[in-house]
Amino acid sequence: MQSPPTTKQAGRALIDPGNSGAATRYHVAMKKSILLLFSFISLATAQAQPKQSRWHPFAGLYVSGDAALAHIGPSPQVGVDYRFSSRLSLSTYAQYFGSTYRSTGSFGSSSARYRSFIVASLLDVNFYRRPNRGFAMAFGPAFHTSTETYTGPGDNTPWRRSYVTAAGRFGYAIPVAKQFISIELNIIGPWSSKVGQAPFFSQSIDILSQLSLGGRWVF
Repeated sequence: MQSPPTTKQAGRALIDPGNSGAATRYHVAMKKSILLLFSFISLATAQAQPKQSRWHPFAGLYVSGDAALAHIGPSPQVGVDYRFSSRLSLSTYAQYFGSTYRSTGSFGSSSARYRSFIVASLLDVNFYRRPNRGFAMAFGPAFHTSTETYTGPGDNTPWRRSYVTAAGRFGYAIPVAKQFISIELNIIGPWSSKVGQAPFFSQSIDILSQLSLGGRWVF
């Protein structure tokens, strides 16, 4: 009686060139197994890596100054970027700036308190192929409201203004892991006002209402 083939002999029979049918079925089964394995790995990898969000919140800190640079100090900023593509995004933020200074002269002591609040929405263009690296600039509308209170000799009437104007931003992005830090210059302006009645009035024009130099961390 002939003994049954061993497992090794059966494997050789499957890939024996003389047994073309068995060899074909063997290769087809191997290809299907490899395809299924790669499909499973690809699906598992895709599920393990969440889709990248288009929304990117940020927080920044700047050194800001008013039009005359009489008030200079720290200025925090918070906002969010909505990324249309790797080079184009919509950046909306709110920024606060406050400063107080005191002086003493021959006419006595005086103090001035300045408060500024800005809400802006800018269209940001990145000149590099990656959104977290390289130069970028942005322009758009902004709402700016500010108040200055003066205490001392002379007119102590508070000075207030609220208006819609243009805003700009020029920055350079530095990647930090999957985030980036943007070192930038922010500008707000222009602004103009008239004092008195025609034809006897004076006009004041500020080319830049506020200037801010600093950086923001984009998540």
